[in-house]
Amino acid sequence: MDENLNILKQYQSVIDNTLIVSKSDLNGIITYVNKKFCDISGYSVYELIGSPHSMLRHPDMPKDVFKDLWNTIKSGKSWQGLVKNLAKDGSYYEVNSTIVPIFEDGKIIEYISFREDVTEKNRLQRELDFEHRRAKAILDNQAGIVVMISDTKELVDINQTFFEHFNFSDLNDFKLEHQCICELFITCDGYLLPSLKDIHWVDTILEDSLKVHKAKMIDKNGDEKSYKVQLRSIEIDDEKFYLGTFSDITELEIALQVAKEAEKSKADFMANMSHEIRTPMNGIVGFTKLLLKSELTQQQKKYLSIVDNSTNTLLGIVNDILDFSKIQSGKMELDIVKINPFKDLEETFLLFESKAREKSIKYNINIDSLISECIKIDILRVKQVMSNLIGNAIKFTPQDGIIEIDVSVKQQKKHTQRVLFSVRDSGIGVSKEAQAKIFEAFSQADASTTRKFGGTGLGLSITSTLVKMMGGDLQVESELGDGSKFFFEMDVEICNIENKISNVLRHHCICIIEDENKEYQKIITQLKHFGIDFRISKPNLDEIKGYYKECDLVIAFDNSIALHVEHSVANSKPKVIVISDNFVDETKNSNIVVVNSYNECPSILYNLLLEMDYSATKTDTTKQSKESSFDLKVLVAEDYDINQMLIEEMLKAYSITPTFAQNGQEACDILKQNDFDLVLMDINMPILNGVEATLYIRENISKTVPIVALTANALEGDRERFLEVGMSEYLTKPINKDELEKVLREFSISETKKELAKETTALEVEDIDISKNIQKSMGSLGLPEAIVKKLISKFVTSSKESLLNCEKALENMDYENIARAFHNIKGSSGTLFFNDIFELAKEMEANAKEQKDMNYKDVLNKIEESLKVIESKL
Repeated sequence: MDENLNILKQYQSVIDNTLIVSKSDLNGIITYVNKKFCDISGYSVYELIGSPHSMLRHPDMPKDVFKDLWNTIKSGKSWQGLVKNLAKDGSYYEVNSTIVPIFEDGKIIEYISFREDVTEKNRLQRELDFEHRRAKAILDNQAGIVVMISDTKELVDINQTFFEHFNFSDLNDFKLEHQCICELFITCDGYLLPSLKDIHWVDTILEDSLKVHKAKMIDKNGDEKSYKVQLRSIEIDDEKFYLGTFSDITELEIALQVAKEAEKSKADFMANMSHEIRTPMNGIVGFTKLLLKSELTQQQKKYLSIVDNSTNTLLGIVNDILDFSKIQSGKMELDIVKINPFKDLEETFLLFESKAREKSIKYNINIDSLISECIKIDILRVKQVMSNLIGNAIKFTPQDGIIEIDVSVKQQKKHTQRVLFSVRDSGIGVSKEAQAKIFEAFSQADASTTRKFGGTGLGLSITSTLVKMMGGDLQVESELGDGSKFFFEMDVEICNIENKISNVLRHHCICIIEDENKEYQKIITQLKHFGIDFRISKPNLDEIKGYYKECDLVIAFDNSIALHVEHSVANSKPKVIVISDNFVDETKNSNIVVVNSYNECPSILYNLLLEMDYSATKTDTTKQSKESSFDLKVLVAEDYDINQMLIEEMLKAYSITPTFAQNGQEACDILKQNDFDLVLMDINMPILNGVEATLYIRENISKTVPIVALTANALEGDRERFLEVGMSEYLTKPINKDELEKVLREFSISETKKELAKETTALEVEDIDISKNIQKSMGSLGLPEAIVKKLISKFVTSSKESLLNCEKALENMDYENIARAFHNIKGSSGTLFFNDIFELAKEMEANAKEQKDMNYKDVLNKIEESLKVIESKL
C-alpha cells in the first residue's frame, strides 16, 4: 500500500511540474490548484480556492465554447480545447485544456483539469502566419510571375499573377497537368526551350547567368507573350531554393521587332542603293583602268584620269554613306589583326604623296622607330581614319603648304603601347565655334566649305566614331587661318613577329659609307634600334673596295661614291641605296635605289631593307609570272552585260576563259551538265538570285564546288551570311584585282583534286609533320616552342576524352553530345593547324547537328589513329 502511494506521489510530482492542474466541484468552484496554476494566473492558492473558474475567463472567449464545455463534461465525457484566460495583472495567457469528470459509485463527484501553457507558441505561430500572409500578399501582387523551385527542380509555389494570366485555378490545378512551368514554353530561336530530359531550364540560366534569358508562352486568351526570365538562389532553413521571375516584355519585344524591321528596311534600301550605284560604277572603274593601261595620247590619258578620279570620289561618297548606315545600326565591328606598322601604315600614307606634290605641299611622314614591329589593331579602320584625316589635310592645305603625319609611342608597358596618331597641316584652320560641331554628322565648318571643297559632311563623324570604337578620342587643335592638328591616342597590343627585319637581314652584309650628311647619324641610330648588323667604311675608295666585294648592300650618301661602288665590281654587284636629293644615274641601273626624301619619311629605308631579297630576285620574278596563270574552269553568273565584259577581261589576264550564265537558274542548269573548278556568283540576279541558286546547288548538284559571292551591296555581316548559305568566299564590286587573284589562287586546286584530298586526308596519318604545326602555331599564337608543345600534348589528351564521350553518345545515338564532342575536337585542332582532323571533325559536327545517320565510328577511329601519330612525334 505504501509502495503504491509512493508511485502515485511520483506521478503527481511529474504532472505538477509539467502541467497546470486544478480541480473543481460540480458547480465550477475551484477546490484544488497546483503551483504552476498560481504562477501563470498570478493568484495565490487562497485567492483561487473557493472561487469560480469563471473569474479567469477572458472577455474575448465566446460563450458558446463554455456552453459546449459544460454540456460535454456533465454528460460524463472529457473535453479538450483552447482557452484564453485572464491573469490577475490583466494580461492574458492561452492554454490547451483537458477537463475530465471524476466518478464515484457511478456518479460525477468533481472535475479535474490538465492545462498546457501555449501562450508563447501561439504568439510565434501568429507571427509566422502573419509573415506568411504578408509574403504571400507581396508575391501575389507582383507585376511579374514568380515561381519557387526546390533544389531538386520540383515546383514549390507560383504567385497569383500566374493564375490571372493562365487557365489554372491554383497550384494543385496546375500540377494535375504539369510538373514544370517550362512545359508551357514555346520553341523559338533565342528563347528558352522546353526543358529536355537532362537539361532543365534552370540549368540553362545558371550556365550563363550574365546572358539575358527570355521565354515565350501562350496565355489563357490565346495570345503569345514574351517574358524576361531572371533567376536567383535563396536558402530557407539551410534548404536551397530557386526564385524565378518572369517579367512581361511583350510590348517591348513588339517595339523591338518593329524597330528591327525598320532597320532592315533601311539596310535593304542602303544595300539596294549601293548595288544600283556600284553596278554601273564597276564597269566604269574597271574599263577606265583597262584603258589607262592601253596606248593613249596624253590628252586621252588626262581625260581618263579625270574619269578615274571622279569615280573614285563617287565611290568614296557611297562608302561614307554605307559606313554611316552601319554605325547608325550598330553593325560596324572591329577586326583586330597583326600588322607591321612600318610597312602597312607607310603604304597607306605614301598613297597621298603624289596628291600632295601636285599642290607642292611638303609631305612628311614619321613612324616612330620605338613602335613594335608587330602590333595588333584593326588595320582597315586605322587606314580609313588616317586616310580621311590626310585627305582632308591635302584638301584644305593651299599650295606650298606643309603636312606632317606622326605615329609615335606615348607610353610603353610590358604587353602594350599607347600610340599617338596625328595629322598636322598648315591649311585654312577651323574656328573655335566650328570645332564644337565638326565631328557631328553632315557638318562642315560652314556652308561655304561644302561649296568650295565638296564632301558629304560625314567623313569626320565616321572617323570620330571609328576612333571611339578602337578606344581612342579624336581631337582637334586649330586656329582659323593657321592650320589644324587632328590627333588621337589608342592602346595597341604588342605581338611576336616571325619576319623581324633583323632576322630578314641576318645573312646579309650591309656596309654604310661614313659621311657628314645630316641623315648619316640618324640612319646609324635607326639600324641599331632594329638590331641590324652593319659595317662602316670611310669614304675612301680604296678602303671601300675591301667592303663592297663582301657586302651585298651598300648605303651611300655621296653620288660619286655610289656610282663608283656600282660600276667597280664586274661580277657580283651589290645593291646600292643612295640617300640623296640630287642623285642622277643616266644608266638607270636597277641595282641602285635612290631615297631622296629620307627626312620626310624615315621608314622608307626600313621597308627597302625589309623587302630586299638579294639571293632570289630572279627566282621570285619567275615564280610570280607562273602564278599569274591559273588552270581553272570558271563559271560566272552575272546578268549585267558590262560587268560580264569586265570580268572576262580581268580573267583573261590569268589565262582563264570563263563561261557565263545570265541568272541563277541558268547557272544551275549549266552546272548540272558540266564540271567547274570555281563559280563566281552575283547576288542580285533575276529568276534565281545568288543566294537561292547557291542553296539549290548545295542541295541538288554539288556540296563542294567553290562558289564566290559577287555583290555591290557591301554591308556588314554579308560575308558571314553568304558563307552560312554555302558560299566559299566573298568579293565586293568594283572587283579589286588583288582580291580576285587571291581568290583564284585559293581555289586553283580543282574540285576533283579537293575531293581526292578530302578522302585520303585522315588515312595518311603517317605523313603528319608535327614540326610544321609547331612552327605555324608559334607564329599564330605568339608563344614559344615549349608552350606550343604542351598545348599540342593537352590537345591530344582532351581529344581522346572527347572521343570516349562520343563513343558513349553513339551507344544511344545522342546527337547532341556527338556534335559537342566533335565540336571540341574541331576547335582545338583548328587552332593548332591540324587541318585534316579539323575538316573531319567539322563535317561530323554538322552531320550530327542535322541528325544524319553516318558511320561516326569509322571517323572516330581515323582521328584516334592521327592522335596516336601526333603523340608519337611529340
